Formats: sequence, C-alpha cells, structure tokens
Amino acid sequence: MAVDSLIIARDIIEHVTDIDKVIKNVINYSKPNGLFHFLTPNGHEDLWKYYLTYNYMNKHSELLINHVNYFDGKELLNYLLDHKFSAIEYYNYQLKTTLRGRGWQVKSKLMASLSQKKSADFYINEKIGEVREFDFNKKEILHKWYINDKRKYITYLMSWYHHANFIKFNPEFKIGHETYALFKTPEFRFASN
Repeated sequence: MAVDSLIIARDIIEHVTDIDKVIKNVINYSKPNGLFHFLTPNGHEDLWKYYLTYNYMNKHSELLINHVNYFDGKELLNYLLDHKFSAIEYYNYQLKTTLRGRGWQVKSKLMASLSQKKSADFYINEKIGEVREFDFNKKEILHKWYINDKRKYITYLMSWYHHANFIKFNPEFKIGHETYALFKTPEFRFASN
C-alpha cells in the first residue's frame, strides 16, 4: 500500500486537553491517502482505582497524574469512525497491570487513596526534593547483565518481551495496558478559519 503521509502520536493523545483539535490537525496535515498511528494507555484501566474509591466508598481521591484524557477503547474507535477515519489495526495489548486486576476486579486493595484535600502544589513541593539530576554513564549501561556481547540472545529476548504485541485484545473488552492504533485518514479537510 502506497502511503502519502504518516502522522505518529505515540503516548501523546492522553496528554492533550482538546482531542478535537488534535484530530482536526491530523486531518488537515495529512494527505488523503495518509496514515495516523498512535499508542495510548487503556483509559479504563488507568481510572479504575479512582472509579472504585468513588463508587464503592462514595469518597474522593486525588487524580494527580499527567494524563488529562482517558480513552475507552470502544468510544475512541467510534469517535474516530465518526470523523471518517478507517481502522487498519486497532487493539489493546500487554497484561502487566491487568494481571493485578486493574480495570475489572472490585477489591479494596485496588482503590485509590482517599483525598487529603490538598492542592497539587503541596504534592509538587513534597516530591521536588526527590528529583535528582540524571547522570547517564554509557559504560555503566552497556555492562548491564542483559546487554552483553556474549549473551545477545538475552537482549533480544528482553526486547521482544517488552515490545512484541503477541497477545492482542479487542479494546471493547477493556483489558490490556495500551491501545495500539493504525488508521487511514479521511478524505475531507476542515475549512480553515
């Protein structure tokens, strides 16, 4: 398949406040035979602990993470189809948190901490002292046990384990850690204002 343009938004769309503007820009900056590829966390799983705390304890908790959009797999698909995108590949993958029950089990240990009714500034100031300057030492990194010329197969195995999507789930089932998407962009363009 010949592709005229490709827009990639890996781990981006959950950080933007206005997804309509993002989609409008994707449509306007892509060519008619373009592709739009993105990865985003499974929003259902991301919000599960807050949902449990509110629905089962009728209590509030702080939502102090840097994701400002949470996407349900089915609703996100319908949203893109409504904007005339065509799905080429669309699935959830990885079990790293699903195995602990986030996103489907109702257990008190999975609930978010109760709100302390403090501003975000309190948490930022509390944690700022823990931030240390990162010192990248190439020699130290290259001598890790899993990066070794004599045992290259271990490096390959670790890379495959972390990056291969060998188990894929329909996003409607709301399991899996990430949503993988590859869509064909629509033919129409928005009128410029």
